Amino acid sequence: MTSGKKRRKGPPVAAKPKRCFFCGAEGPLTQEHVLPDWLRHLGFKGTGVRELVQDSDVPIIQQGGAFSKTLKIVCADCNNVWMSAMEDDAKPVLLSMFQAAATGKQTMLDSSAQLALARWAFKTAAVMTQLSARTARTFPAATLRASEVAIASRRTFRSGLVLR
Repeated sequence: MTSGKKRRKGPPVAAKPKRCFFCGAEGPLTQEHVLPDWLRHLGFKGTGVRELVQDSDVPIIQQGGAFSKTLKIVCADCNNVWMSAMEDDAKPVLLSMFQAAATGKQTMLDSSAQLALARWAFKTAAVMTQLSARTARTFPAATLRASEVAIASRRTFRSGLVLR
């Protein structure tokens, strides 16, 4: 006898969070691009497929490129304030690195550029852990909230924005 409910086929996906991944606030969550949307607008389409590997090591193939993937995991305050400022700080650093790589040159990064890039990379890696059920469980909330990303949200960004 069946209950009439259809069983989902395939590997488990990450449960939809009810709290902001970064600050833990309850309430409506917004879509966060796994990789920045401005990269897609620069021509990094990445169309095609994404491949995720779960516990069984059987890859999950999804339609869509890496630059179009979004996750509904962050509150509007985090997404539109400190995360946006962090993207604004990292974008010129990343662009200069891309330009240098395209011309076969090296990029010298001063300490503020290194810090901007490190914060952005950590935030991006943290978001990427939420792509699957297996990796979503591997990023402890306590580590995240005590991380440099959380600390960065209370500092002055190059854009002049001060958050407390």
